[in-house]
Amino acid sequence: EMYSFRRIRNQTSLRSPKPLYDNAEDLAICTWLKGQNTGHQIEKGRDAERLARLLGSGLAEIHSIQYQNFGEFGTGGVEQMCSTWPEYLERILDFLKRFDPPEPARDGISYLESNLNQVPEGFQPVHLHGDYHAWNTLIDSSGGLGVVDCEAGFAGCREFEVTRAINHWAQEYSVAQPFLEAYGKENLAEDWRSRTDFYDVLHATMGIIDVIRMSSESLVEMNREILADLVER
Repeated sequence: EMYSFRRIRNQTSLRSPKPLYDNAEDLAICTWLKGQNTGHQIEKGRDAERLARLLGSGLAEIHSIQYQNFGEFGTGGVEQMCSTWPEYLERILDFLKRFDPPEPARDGISYLESNLNQVPEGFQPVHLHGDYHAWNTLIDSSGGLGVVDCEAGFAGCREFEVTRAINHWAQEYSVAQPFLEAYGKENLAEDWRSRTDFYDVLHATMGIIDVIRMSSESLVEMNREILADLVER
């Protein structure tokens, strides 16, 4: 997470917590980021379209940070590198299978393995926040955007994070169009929407494994219901 904070602070106009200490193992300290929670403002109907555009352009800035390879972030950069996005997705699926996933996560993994050939190889690795949504951003008094909770970030494919943002909060608050316009449709492959089901299943499957690791039964059940519906469709 400290690596993500540093890259975002140094290479975009967005604010993020300033890392103060990181022992690269189990302790990191950073500054507090001030501002109003953007998600709460959107929930209240306050300038929802304007804020969605700010979030779209903010994500485009994060994705402007490019890498040579796909992989997880370590203290000094990208680790466990893969040269293509499908290769990295295969690594993610292998990782998920280690946890003896429950139903319907096994169905989700089977679906993903069967449809991995739909994902082309020619994507540029970019900086993904990892959990980019309105409630992980803050607006300061001058209207500047700040981001927090970057611990799930990695060097990945931009359309995965855009799909997740649109389908998991922007559509719910009817701000998907201004968000996408501000992000820049020209930044996405022309056929990116053909892979949204794939990325939805991937997100929900990863979500089940994550919350199992956190021992949260309520979140497991929520992701289980989402994934069951996706697999059925």
